[in-house]
Amino acid sequence: DAFPASLGAGDAGDSGPRADVARRRPLPTTRPARPAAKWGYREYRDAAEWALIAFVGWKAYGGRAAPSLANAAAAVGLAERPGKELAGTTLELKLDIGREKFTWMEPSWGRSGRRVEVGCAVELMADGSVEPRGVGAFSRLELERGTWSVEGDVLRFNVVLASGLDRADIYLPEGERLCFKCNAWPSARAVGSKGTLLVRRTRWLIRREWRTVGNFRAAVVEAGAPDGVGEGEGEGRRVPVSVAPAPLRMRQRFVDRDTARDARDSGSAGSP
Repeated sequence: DAFPASLGAGDAGDSGPRADVARRRPLPTTRPARPAAKWGYREYRDAAEWALIAFVGWKAYGGRAAPSLANAAAAVGLAERPGKELAGTTLELKLDIGREKFTWMEPSWGRSGRRVEVGCAVELMADGSVEPRGVGAFSRLELERGTWSVEGDVLRFNVVLASGLDRADIYLPEGERLCFKCNAWPSARAVGSKGTLLVRRTRWLIRREWRTVGNFRAAVVEAGAPDGVGEGEGEGRRVPVSVAPAPLRMRQRFVDRDTARDARDSGSAGSP
């Protein structure tokens, strides 16, 4: 007898309608149901680890996100502006612009140790804008309207340097937004007496970063004082506010020994 080249259902002697139905029956297209997973030690451990990661992330970044969300809601009218008690407050500022320690400004910026001191006055408006009220004498600075916000106990506001600033090796271009950051206690209508001056710059075309360009002193101007620059809110009427911004002054101060040594060496090399 010869061995068959292939075997089929008919070769085993199974023939007829039942064999035809078996050959025509389609294969199942659905997967069998997977049994429900049971939680054990491994699953509970993974859940605890993710819960810990979420808790640490909220502690690290949640405090920053919450005030930003509150300010965004206030901007579209869905909530009251944080720090609304500061609206109508006039601040007298004394700016000290120059190189600061650990700043990310260019190495040549302010390296001579020279600093620009100038005063100005601004008013925090109820709509979230900052209105310049005056600048110190001899400064020739032109300031334009900026914005302000309160995040927790931190007051941030800014003005636009329409004229820019160019003195010695201290240069800020026209249209630069000069940002102020200090502590604030809105319920007491008080702000911190010291703060930091910052600008926003771009590095490598994509990275946006804050760079320190000096510091400032702030004082709240009380309403109802003798005539001066600016106006403040009184009891149902506008009353004058006394503001006399400090005039521009140049001085020299070094933030580290290396900068002082370089300036001293360059001065001795240029002298006859």
